[in-house]
Amino acid sequence: MARKRPSEAAPAPPNLDFRAPGDDAWYEVRLAVEEDVEGEAALRVMYCNFSGAFDELYPADRFASLRELEEFAGRFRPTSVQLQDEECRMVVEGTEFCASHTFGDRDVRFYDAVVESVRRSKHRSVNGEAICNCTFEVLWKHGPLAGERTPINVQDMCIMEQKWPQNPTLDHFLDIARNRFNGNDKTSKQAIDPERSPLKPMFGEKNYYAFWIDNLEKDLSPITMNDFIYEQTSLSSQVELSYSVLPVMSCSGMVLLRTEKDAQKLLDFLLDPAHIVVSSRGRPWFVRDDWCRKFEGAMPRYEVKRSNRVQQDSSKLKLAYKGTKEYERAKELQGLRCEFHNHLECIYRRLESEERILLTGRE
Repeated sequence: MARKRPSEAAPAPPNLDFRAPGDDAWYEVRLAVEEDVEGEAALRVMYCNFSGAFDELYPADRFASLRELEEFAGRFRPTSVQLQDEECRMVVEGTEFCASHTFGDRDVRFYDAVVESVRRSKHRSVNGEAICNCTFEVLWKHGPLAGERTPINVQDMCIMEQKWPQNPTLDHFLDIARNRFNGNDKTSKQAIDPERSPLKPMFGEKNYYAFWIDNLEKDLSPITMNDFIYEQTSLSSQVELSYSVLPVMSCSGMVLLRTEKDAQKLLDFLLDPAHIVVSSRGRPWFVRDDWCRKFEGAMPRYEVKRSNRVQQDSSKLKLAYKGTKEYERAKELQGLRCEFHNHLECIYRRLESEERILLTGRE
């Protein structure tokens, strides 16, 4: 659960937020790995400021597939921090926050929301401190208010940390659970049924997958694109950009991944109707589900390492969320790009047909 910034004397807060399956809200939690009643490794999720009766136990063998396990891992993130009154200027249209909503008198819960509009008001001063009077119209992304718009104030907003949480307890549990699928856990009591798994069997290291993504900014660097994909999906990839001989304002990129699981996860992210990847100028990425291919042979090495530094141009890529003006504009631009590609395909088919006639003398 998002929380107020602690004072100097306050103890360090637990470093994870967890989106609870029960009500889909974010809560502050502590974690521990222990054995369940059957002697299997399990993750205990302990809700801060709640009694032990609310603890939840997640056995490592409860996940039917790697995808289900990764979806569970995606429910954790570093603890959100309360937005301060003097920081309200950082709130602009399209910004995503973890925000609180009060149900009834005292039932306060936290959900993610996207700012749709901002109404600025002059700050007032109380005991020498500035108090923000601005109002922010937000679109709720999940929970009981998903898809609805409501006004909130700065005290309802918390800054989210999007990077993968650095938590040894969570990492240890996920390693145990993943090893069950890799056949490394000798105590596993449940074999993986390929018919039940949403993923096909993995291919060996002599295979890799490539995505083609179009309509990229020409000044986009492969490292920035690589880092953005990792921050959004936790996928390690390699990127190469290419430029068309046509007089167009954009370029294309090839993203390489090692496994079919990773390729499917990236495809799901890119085609998710809830958002569109756009540049800071509003140019949307364009990709189709048939623009992914499996190749045999060693994977080429382009950008073999992600950058460990904070990229100065990381703001060149962001997500435009459904329901915002930015999303609608990006959707319209994607439609134009789709028409362009369909037109090119018709021209190429005609070119191939006429070349064949000239080269072979047969229609």
